[in-house]
Amino acid sequence: TQWIIKNNRTTDGGFFHSTEDRTGFHLSDNLAMSIAFLTLYRATTDKKYLILSQQTMNFIDKLFKNPSGNAGFITYLPSKIPMQFKPTLSTYENYMMVRIAHLLYYYSENNTYQEMAKNGMRYLTSPNVIDDVQPTMLLLANLRMTTEPLQIIIVGSKNNTMAKQLHSAALAYPSFYVRIEWYDNQKALSNAGKKFLTSHKPAAYVCVNFHCSFAIFTPQQLTNIIQKLVKDPHLSRQIINQKVKNLSINTNYNLTKTLNKEPIIFVILGFFLVGIGVAFTPYAKKVIMRSNRLHSAYYNDYRAIYFA
Repeated sequence: TQWIIKNNRTTDGGFFHSTEDRTGFHLSDNLAMSIAFLTLYRATTDKKYLILSQQTMNFIDKLFKNPSGNAGFITYLPSKIPMQFKPTLSTYENYMMVRIAHLLYYYSENNTYQEMAKNGMRYLTSPNVIDDVQPTMLLLANLRMTTEPLQIIIVGSKNNTMAKQLHSAALAYPSFYVRIEWYDNQKALSNAGKKFLTSHKPAAYVCVNFHCSFAIFTPQQLTNIIQKLVKDPHLSRQIINQKVKNLSINTNYNLTKTLNKEPIIFVILGFFLVGIGVAFTPYAKKVIMRSNRLHSAYYNDYRAIYFA
């Protein structure tokens, strides 16, 4: 990391392609460095890496905006711009911009990065581009733009063995789209605006939409919750609800036991569903025909959202 910073980094936060190639800047290189610094911050909790990630993203915002005034970020910028420079834009790089900038917005709480993510999304959904974007890419970008990342907060001294183990367990979350923070003590936690988390010993908290679970005191407990969340992301709401309802998470729901207890309910439900199926059979053909129009309908929805 230090070698790259020393040999390839500019004074204003950007990166050249290599030590030999100083002819210009590539968007992909700078996006990769912003991701790398953000990953290092999450692994080390050293604020300098978060600052480096932000400085690289600021460099991108300054130099890579579409010079035509339209949405998107250009893929390459020469050091000496020729008179007839025609910039090109990459759908994949703008897709990565959406994902990285949106996550960095939550880590830094800087609205600039949220606007950068929206700019990239406007490019992906622009009328002359959207038909060339892979549907999965568009859906994933929209999912990131409309959901807040899961947050795992560790509270405890950086020298405490249990706090270190909790942090290691948090890093095992198998998705880049997660926000992991480590605060030394309650005072640092309060300064960050999270006064609702209290514990007298090292603890972890799983948070969604500014609501957090009860304190988690062992790495195994945190690992179990992470494994459950990977299998079913919707369980995050149940975890948070424990704070209010004090309910345990039950992922081993026994359907057979329920059937044995209340068979009549399921028999009635079965007849009801069969009746619905018979009643709606004449409409099946219409449903199939209408499904062919959904593709363009979804795209029109994206255009309405990001060009409003």
